[in-house]
Amino acid sequence: MNGVPLRFPVTCPKCGRESLVEFPLVQIADAILNDRRIRLTAPCHGESWNANEIEVQQICEYLDAACLDRRKTSVAGLGLSCSPGDCDRTEGIA
Repeated sequence: MNGVPLRFPVTCPKCGRESLVEFPLVQIADAILNDRRIRLTAPCHGESWNANEIEVQQICEYLDAACLDRRKTSVAGLGLSCSPGDCDRTEGIA
């Protein structure tokens, strides 16, 4: 996997098991900022779906936390601004 990883939990729609998944932070930020769908996959059953509004908001919270943590090491190299409220927009993603 290239770039800084963003890890967050997903819940399998088939069995309800929660698993940790990992995406490049830049890929998630780009999807959110450009109103693109985020495709999730549950490792236990291979079920895939587009993140709904609630899931996108939860992913945003993980992204916000990662950006705050990364400010210590510089998010400038990632091409992100990570300002408070960047993840307040979820319309059109799911």
